[in-house]
Amino acid sequence: MPRYFAYCTLLDTDEMRRFCPHAEPTVVARLSGYRVAFAHYGSDQPGGGCNLEADAGHQIYGLVYELSDAEYDELDRISGVDRGYYERVAFTVTSDDGALDVTTYVMPHPGGSFQPTTAYVRPILAGAAALNLPSEYQAALTETVRAATGT
Repeated sequence: MPRYFAYCTLLDTDEMRRFCPHAEPTVVARLSGYRVAFAHYGSDQPGGGCNLEADAGHQIYGLVYELSDAEYDELDRISGVDRGYYERVAFTVTSDDGALDVTTYVMPHPGGSFQPTTAYVRPILAGAAALNLPSEYQAALTETVRAATGT
């Protein structure tokens, strides 16, 4: 079964179940050298969303899910992989149990800052709180969301 690393809206297990009802949350993990950012899908693409931005001084927490190939293909469709919005990228993340090979979505050609809606960011913060991610990380994530939404 593929392992998917959710670092943004799909931190919220209820949100993930809307799209992939059989996805199994397995473990909280960390990805070093990146931070959460909000970007346009590309300079010539409408809309935007969460993205990973390289930053050697940061780490991202996320939730690893196991899901079927069919559900991952459906997540590709929903995420706009076929439209060039996102692509699957392999990473190695670290959990308390050790290293795990996962894939997640990143934008192949982010087109600058994106202002997400309140509805878009709600599951990010709700998921981080429900997973009891470290308070320093939740505070940094909240600040990233505030800066992006202008609230």
